[in-house]
Amino acid sequence: MRSGLLLLGLSPCALASLDCAPMDDGAAFLVGQGNCVDAHGNTTTGYTCTAAACPLAALGDAQSCAFVCAGEPACTGFELREAHAPPPPLSSPSLRGDHAPECVVFVSTPPLTGKASGWNWTQVNDTQLPQQPSNGLVVAAANGRGDACCYKAPYPTPNPVENPVPTPVAQTDRQTAIFANRSALAANHSATAFDTVVELVEFCSKYTVDNISYLFAAAECPGMADVTENGTLAPYPSAEQILERFTSQLRAAEYSLGFSLLTLTPNVSNVFNPSYEFALNAWESNMLGVPDRVTEQWGVPSATDLVEQDVFGCDPFTGPADVPADFFEAAARLVYANSNFNHHPLSGLSLIHI
Repeated sequence: MRSGLLLLGLSPCALASLDCAPMDDGAAFLVGQGNCVDAHGNTTTGYTCTAAACPLAALGDAQSCAFVCAGEPACTGFELREAHAPPPPLSSPSLRGDHAPECVVFVSTPPLTGKASGWNWTQVNDTQLPQQPSNGLVVAAANGRGDACCYKAPYPTPNPVENPVPTPVAQTDRQTAIFANRSALAANHSATAFDTVVELVEFCSKYTVDNISYLFAAAECPGMADVTENGTLAPYPSAEQILERFTSQLRAAEYSLGFSLLTLTPNVSNVFNPSYEFALNAWESNMLGVPDRVTEQWGVPSATDLVEQDVFGCDPFTGPADVPADFFEAAARLVYANSNFNHHPLSGLSLIHI
């Protein structure tokens, strides 16, 4: 079972009348037998097609219902119900006059995918009310009723605050390849450039404006004072000593997640939100619509995107306007870590990207 999802309520054998077809194709996956519910057991609100204009072939099985959901970026999932058995409390009954499974798509407005835009969609108001913060669209579990099947869209855009999403793999195959490639290049270039770096550090160490003050002298750089005051009369540390201290500093530095929840318009409900049990990178957050970011203009050339491609070797996005085509493409990008070099209590405000 997916991380963060539970099976609640009745026994799966209770009211058993509808077989739930397995599905896990990236667009949706089977949560379990029963109605979709939130963490409190309230059933999910959505839209169902209630007229003869809705062909059974379009909405009578999980794959076709998933197709409609996949065309709606904000769809959180869907449900197949026995048409004669709406969940309690009583939902809008089926008007189709047949006993084929009824597809309920969890969106806040009628679906517009393909021919579905011309069908007669009716809102099904269940016990998750549309006016609640998550618009009644949370899919956290299945309640075990036998006359329904609950399916979840993994990464809707935007994602309701209380809607848990599956934790993606910790590291994709592409990320592993990128890291190995960049590590090999870094080792090669470091060995080649080391002598040049030493010369540059020596030049900077010796440089002085007034022939008295040196950049790494005890007065100007008290953090390195212990090196020159420990049994040596040298006016400043050697290049080797400076580089050794810098390396030690990096190993002992305080690191924090590069994605900061602090924006000009913060959404406090997303701070420590249990719906996200993983470290978000900048692109995953935009795909989920959480929180509103003001540091990146979505859909225009991005400095972050250029750095990730040119410096880290990440693949370019294939979506329109140079944005990810889907959540999985966003998840293939790296998660930044920041060195809190200035020991700021809010480390996301004073950053050196590593």
